[in-house]
Amino acid sequence: MHFMLTILIIFIASSQIPPGPPVIDGPPVLVLNSQITLTCTSARGDPPPTVKWFKDHIEITTGISTTTVGTAVTTSLTFTATLDDHIEVYECQAENGVLQNPLTTTKFIEVHFPPKSPTLTGPTTLTPGQQGTWTCSSANGFPAGIMTMRNKNKNTQFTTEFTSRSVLDQKSYDVTGTLTWSPVIVNNGDTICCNTYNHTW
Repeated sequence: MHFMLTILIIFIASSQIPPGPPVIDGPPVLVLNSQITLTCTSARGDPPPTVKWFKDHIEITTGISTTTVGTAVTTSLTFTATLDDHIEVYECQAENGVLQNPLTTTKFIEVHFPPKSPTLTGPTTLTPGQQGTWTCSSANGFPAGIMTMRNKNKNTQFTTEFTSRSVLDQKSYDVTGTLTWSPVIVNNGDTICCNTYNHTW
């Protein structure tokens, strides 16, 4: 009698899936001194991907939390927006060892902050009808500030007599306004005011 022993060998293939391209989500406007949370999500991967944040090519390890829902891995970065974050690039990387290099995406950061209080220079004494020129300057705001000048006593805005321009100075805007005006006798004792604001404040 012959007995035959058959051994069935089953190979279980382990599938490796590259990480999903990282996607960054966060507020469109970052306001100075506000708490910000940026999230980066890789939707898939086997093994599950590792999602990391970088700034200036240095990995960020503080303010980080990671969650996994299904096959999606999300790493959140929470920080307080400072001037050091202004005009910077944050990078997110997703990798799980399947690809030779991690998948990356970036977010360009602009922090909005108010301009400095304006300074107003010009003549304080004129004869009726004499033309005077006043200059108002405000520096260091982002985005560019909007400048206006008005006659405080008459509660009227200067329009055709007033011009302003903004200049980008490295990472912020300087705004300069010029008022060319010929006050008359009824303007004796009036006060000229200059105001600067941007839409963040």
